[in-house]
This record gives sequence, C-alpha cells and structure tokens, in this order.
Amino acid sequence: MDDDDNQLSILTSRKKYAVFISFRGEDTRSSFTSHLYKALISNGIETYIDDRLERGDQISKALLHAIDDSRFSLVIFSKNYASSSWCLDELVHIIKRMEKKKQIVLPVFYHVDPSDVRSQKGSYADAFVKRKKSYSDSIIQQWRRALTTASNLSGWHVSNTRFSFSNFTSTTVIHCNISINTPLLGANISRNDAELVDEIVNYIRGKLRYTSSSTSNLKQGLVGIDKSIQDLCRLLSNAPIVGICGMGGLGKTTLAEVVFEQFRHQFDGHCFLRNVKEVVKKHGSTYLAQEFFGRLLSNKGKYIDLEDLDIEKERLYHKKLLIVLDDIENISEHDSLLRDSRVWLNSESKVIITSRNLQVLRNIIGDDEKLIYNLKLLDEDEALELFYLHALKKNKIARESCTEISRELVNYAQGLPLALIVLGRHLYSKREEVWQSLLMKLKVEPDESFLQVLKMSFDGLDVKEKNIFLDIACFFRGEKKYYVKEILDDCGCFDIVIEVLVDKCLITICEGRLQMHDLLKEMGWSIARGLNNRLWIAKDICHVLRSNSDQDVKTLKYVILSHSKKLTCLPDLSQANLQLLRLHGCTSLLELPPIRFHNAHDIINAENESEVMYKYHNLMLQLINYMKLMMMNPLLNAQNLEN
Repeated sequence: MDDDDNQLSILTSRKKYAVFISFRGEDTRSSFTSHLYKALISNGIETYIDDRLERGDQISKALLHAIDDSRFSLVIFSKNYASSSWCLDELVHIIKRMEKKKQIVLPVFYHVDPSDVRSQKGSYADAFVKRKKSYSDSIIQQWRRALTTASNLSGWHVSNTRFSFSNFTSTTVIHCNISINTPLLGANISRNDAELVDEIVNYIRGKLRYTSSSTSNLKQGLVGIDKSIQDLCRLLSNAPIVGICGMGGLGKTTLAEVVFEQFRHQFDGHCFLRNVKEVVKKHGSTYLAQEFFGRLLSNKGKYIDLEDLDIEKERLYHKKLLIVLDDIENISEHDSLLRDSRVWLNSESKVIITSRNLQVLRNIIGDDEKLIYNLKLLDEDEALELFYLHALKKNKIARESCTEISRELVNYAQGLPLALIVLGRHLYSKREEVWQSLLMKLKVEPDESFLQVLKMSFDGLDVKEKNIFLDIACFFRGEKKYYVKEILDDCGCFDIVIEVLVDKCLITICEGRLQMHDLLKEMGWSIARGLNNRLWIAKDICHVLRSNSDQDVKTLKYVILSHSKKLTCLPDLSQANLQLLRLHGCTSLLELPPIRFHNAHDIINAENESEVMYKYHNLMLQLINYMKLMMMNPLLNAQNLEN
C-alpha cells in the first residue's frame, strides 16, 4: 500500500477522535496547546486532550485507548517535553501506531530545534542525563528511537521569528515569515501562535475534507445520490446560494446533509439547521435565530442579543461559512436568519436551502432558476437496488427468487426513496407470503408512515388549494388541464391554484394533463375519506345512489357519471345542490329524476321556472331516446344523427 492509500485508509476508518494532542503541560497547557485545542473543536474536529494537571509515573490505559481511537496525533515538542516519562511513553505508543499504518503523526516543534529532538541535544540531552539512572537501557533506547523517528516527519517549526511547515528529511523548506513585537510567553496567544494554529487546523481540515467518516456513513444505504452530489457541488461552485426542491420523501435533507458533511471542514464555521418549519412552529423564530447565530459564533447555549449583532456579524464577515437551512416553508423563515446576509456573508461563504415550495426558493435565490436543483425520483434500477438494500441486505440468492414481487412493490413506490426504504425495512427477513400480503394491503390502504411525510405539503395549502388538490386526486388525475378547469374554476382562481400545487411538488403537468405521484394520490384519497365529501369508489357511489338518503343527496355538488354503462337510474336529486351533472356515455340510463341546480335562481324565476324545467326534462328525454337508439342500431353514429 502506498502512502496515499495508507492515509486514505486511516482517514476513512471509524474513530472516535480526529486528533490526539501529546504535549508537556508546564510548557504549553495554558498557551499554545489550549488555543490549538479550542480552534480544532470550534471547527468541528473531535480532539482528545489529557487536561489533568497531575500525572502518575505510568501512562493510563484510557490514554492508550484515546491514542488508538484517533486518526491524527499532534505531538508538540517543547523545551521540557523529554523531561516527562509520560510524554515519552505516549510518543512510543504513537510511533508504534504509525508504523502499523494505523495513525498519521504530525510533529510541532515549539521553540525547539528539530535537530535537538532528532539527536537529543540541548534540553533533550539534559533530560536523558537525568533519566539514565532511573530507567533501563531498553526503555531509554525506545524513547530515543521514537524521538528520532518523529523528528524526521513532516510538521511545523515555530520560533521567535517564524514558523514553517516542513518535511525535515527534505532539503526543501517553505517558511512563512511573520514579524512579531513580543516574545511567545504567557497565556496570551501571539500573532505567531495564532497563525500557526490556523495553519494546523486548515491542514487537518483539508485532510479530512473528502474522507470524513460521517460522509461515508451517511452514504451507506443510499442509491443514486452520487450524481446529485456532483450536480449540487457544480451549482455551489458558481453561486453563493442554491436551493434543493422536491416532494416529501425524495431525499432533499439527505442530499444536503451528505454535501454538508463532505465539505464543512473546508469552512471556518458551519451550521446545519434541520426542520426549520417545525422548529418555528414549536418554538418561534426568535428561538431559531438564537440557535442559528449561536452555532455560527460558537456560542451555542449562550444568550445572544439579536437586536445588537453588528459586532458579531462583523466577525462572521471575515469567516468562510457553510450554512444549510432545511425545510423552509415560507420566506419569513429565511428572512428571520438571512435577511441582511449580503452585509455579513462574504463571497466565499455558501448557503444551501431545501424546500418543497419552488416559489419560496425563487423568491430567495432570485432570477436564475438554474440555481434550484430539482431532485428527481429514482429510476427503476436504482429503486430496485435501494429496496433490495433494505429488504434483502446482501442476500443474492433471495434477490434472484424475489424478483417478480420485488418489482411490484417497487412499482408501487414509483421511485420515491422514503417509500422504498420503509417497505424494505418492513419486509426484511419476512416470508414471501408476508410480502404478498403486504402488497395486497397496500393496494387498499397505503402505509401511514410515509403518507404523513407527504401530508406536510398538503397541510400548508389554503382551503381552496386543498379542495382542488383533493378533486384532482380523486377525480381528475391524468385529465386535460382545460377540461378540469371548466369543471372546477367556479371563482376564477383555478390557474393560480394549479401554479401553487406545481410549485409545492404536489402535481405536475405533462403534455397538458394533470399528473401526480401514486402515493400523493393515495394520500389525497386518505384525506378525502376522512372528510366524507367525495365519492370516487364504485361501491361507495352505488351505496349512495341506492340508499337515496336525503342527507347524502343534499351534499352532492358535482355528479360525474360519464360512461357508467350499467347505470339505469338516478336518485331524486331535487334536494341536491348541484353545480354540474355529466352523464354522457351512460348508455343504460332509462329515466331521469327531478333535479335541482345550485344558483338556479340566477336563471329561473317564478315566471319562467316551469318553462325552463320543461325544456330541461325534454332535453333529457331526447338524450335517453338517443342512447336507446344507439343500443339498437350500433352502426349508427353521432354524425348520422346531427340533425
């Protein structure tokens, strides 16, 4: 394995800590080491530091475990490092881990010359003189070898005039000269120390950047996400703010989370705010803003005066920030956090916003709709693979035997990741009969767990929008838009409602027809059943028509029974509140009851009521006679009977 492969293996391994710091407490605990530790933690880099003031003669097992459970060891060689047997034992264990390809070691030579450490000269020679009488030759040799090995590694050298990141076995040394006015003493961090801290943090962050184990863990069990990551990163590289849009259960949050984890180490500060809509609903926008700025300013849990943020925003302006606002429902949620972001977000900062509402993202991002990434459903192969991952894990034999029923279940989910994952997990380790049973059950009653996720978009609609969505779900899916408009546009707002439903990813328009995902349709059916004001299932319609109940009839507003070829009669509709009655194609209808239409008084008064109703019934009789004639003479067609 070459060095690059070895580093990649270490960086992608699952460890509790990213960094272990080995240091001599009396030299740097209150100065350089404390500032380095704080900077690593504030950048989201999990770091272990043994902050006990008193140490025993032997290194503890807990400390050894901490070293083993870290990807990097930062060894801070200071003047008195070698005077501590504890530090030297730590170093021996660290070098052993490195030689076993289990850890990356980074030395920092803090006001000591690397050659003194390598050859044990100066203060390091003095330390060994004192230790020689108390320790065996074998232990002394282990310490010397560890110091020599570590001093030949690439690391940082800081002195009173400069620091550098160097490969000490190479003749090439890159120096960063920084003039200072005061010596590096005491608890206050100097300009030289501050620069070195930034250098170390940025180096480690860069190493972790593309190989974060959290990213690897997040991507486990995900299918088809790599292209979406590439597409989103391409957008981010060209713009400070991008949006992710799509219906519920599609994976907007997951995509944002993977990108966030993959790149957050490149930034000076970061914040991922989940479920913004729900947080505002439960706790209010002030709580949300406190949480947001608390994370960005590394003051989480502390009170922040939101009315006086000028100084804090000035600090943020000088930082490169990564921000994710997840599930924004309206523009006010964005404005409570980022209304004046152009003042305090610099050009290197990036913002990702997820929403189910395309119009909200348009308002936030501006004219360039190309900066809104519309997440797509999985194709058939991706959907099948995702389902298999959760339903059958790695059982290849089971995959081959369950292909047919698996495809039926995948077809039911129609490429929606949430549905595929829920179904797969539910069926894992179950017998094939259970799979068949669930499939039959789903055709009658969909799973509530993913319907509730989809219903969040519906809950954000107003009354008119909800009604038109339910009408499309129950009656008009797949119908031409103009045809549906003729029926439902009773107040002139149909077009704007359709725009809202499209923007909220509840419907689509394909070749002029209104379409929606099967699971959204079933969600609409589930809601409509609870409201009990729509009839679209044959047995329910037959029940109402046969019962002829006044209560059922009074609520009828639209009656569309077109092409009901076995329909022979209708109930008494004189008590109904009809706006529309469609019976074309009802070739068995032989009689028509009294009928009352909504707003009939607009066209009928006491003087002409009998005349209007006479003409209506006469027209219905002609229609019935025509249908009878068609039944007796199948060769006749409408063209022959125009006159």
